[in-house]
Amino acid sequence: MSLRTERRRHTVERTSSLLLASLILIIVILTSGWLVQSYKAARDNLTERVTASTKIVATHAQWLNAAAWQALRRIDDALPASVGDTNAAQIANIQDAVKDLPGRVQAYVVDANGQTVYSTDPQVKPINITDRAYFSALKDGAQTYVSSLLTSRLNGQQIFVFSRRLSEGGVFRGAAMVSFEVNVLAPIWESVALGSNSTISLFRNDGVLVARYPTVEPLPDSKTTPRFIEQLKEASAGNYEIISPIDGVQRMVGYAAVPGTRFVVVSAADYAQGMEGFWRNFALAMGLATIAILGALVAGWWIRSLYRHEEMQAAQIRQANEQNELLLREIHHRVKNNLQSVQSLLRIQTLPPETQKVLSNRIGAMVAVHERIYSQDGFQEIDLPALVMAVVDRLVEAYASPVKVRYDIDPVPVDNECATPLALLFTELVTNSIKYAFPDQPDPQITITIRGYENGRATMTVRDNGKGFDVDKTPKNMGSRLMTGAVRQLGGSARFERDGGTVFHAEVTIRSPKLASKRQASA
Repeated sequence: MSLRTERRRHTVERTSSLLLASLILIIVILTSGWLVQSYKAARDNLTERVTASTKIVATHAQWLNAAAWQALRRIDDALPASVGDTNAAQIANIQDAVKDLPGRVQAYVVDANGQTVYSTDPQVKPINITDRAYFSALKDGAQTYVSSLLTSRLNGQQIFVFSRRLSEGGVFRGAAMVSFEVNVLAPIWESVALGSNSTISLFRNDGVLVARYPTVEPLPDSKTTPRFIEQLKEASAGNYEIISPIDGVQRMVGYAAVPGTRFVVVSAADYAQGMEGFWRNFALAMGLATIAILGALVAGWWIRSLYRHEEMQAAQIRQANEQNELLLREIHHRVKNNLQSVQSLLRIQTLPPETQKVLSNRIGAMVAVHERIYSQDGFQEIDLPALVMAVVDRLVEAYASPVKVRYDIDPVPVDNECATPLALLFTELVTNSIKYAFPDQPDPQITITIRGYENGRATMTVRDNGKGFDVDKTPKNMGSRLMTGAVRQLGGSARFERDGGTVFHAEVTIRSPKLASKRQASA
């Protein structure tokens, strides 16, 4: 194996290794990007669910608050001036006041000493409630009160209490209370369906916990200030993540102040449960990425094996190729000698400077065509505006002319077969204008307008502001015959007219019907 072949083999192996590494990197980047988007989507979905749940809980809390205070007002209206003188009719009115409240709700009426006068609770027994804030706050002058989360002294259940001061002539005569078991929140918790480890809570707007479901034992520390207290100063509702100080579970929390009440409701979803979908996607993505990377590695090994096998086959035909290379070198050598002979013949020709200039311009037009063909990587069609500008600008520069050329050309393509006669046509037109149209014109101008159509035809106008000429009195020369031949080759027609200068009108074909129909079909 030659040194060149060995180097080529090493280059291919390095290139394939680089491509393989790039492919693996792309897989990693795409997988990482997808996982980031999946994580964000899962988190946003959890936040939206928590926010929606908070609104549902707030609606229920608003209704519960209104129902409780309405029941207490009805109880107050049903009681006589002396709390202890309750008769059967008044007791029936008290029972009717609380019958529509949800869950296991009990109503109590106590006198100024905290002794129970009446209760809807069949398990009621003499207990001292004077140390309970929902009684002492009323005795101290508060009109209403909502308790913190409590443990009932009657049945050991977690409860919260709404209480209303009973007074006569400003004198405290007792209190009316409705007591809700925390289990009243169970149907609400089930309806929001945030997961088995989710919670819903009811707080007073001073941060005191009123109710939490599911319940926890022992009662949470009421001295802990909820995080939403500070956030309420900026927004009445919001979300945040927190590790619960009650049970240590990380949760996504949504809070909202309940309008027209003293309450703030909280819905909290277990963050790990809420992100389970993401972790399933993560495992799936890792599996697919692993399969893709292994597939890329196998494909790389297979490609290398194919290349080495190809190298073995290439070695067998290398000798034949060497003979072919000798033949190609001989052909190139003969072409070079022929071109040198043509060049020598041109050098010995004696031509007038003007003729050399004209020939140079015409050859330059053909050069411009080929420059456009090879500069835009398209061999069937050339950009028409670029071709015309290249031809005309080259002429203006060659004659060092002060003429200003204005272009108004539709961005349409021209066939390479039509490009050369078109370039020659513009060469003759612009050359004539530069040479003959502006002997005394201080501001010479040429305007070129071309409109292309879908059938491959185009109309063109070349106008100058020179002195103009009489077509009938102008003798025919090589240039005019060249223009006539170019127009005929383009399958068109042309005419000159005098209108503030010389105006050339032509309608020609710039695309073959086959290519034009193909372009229309693709469009």
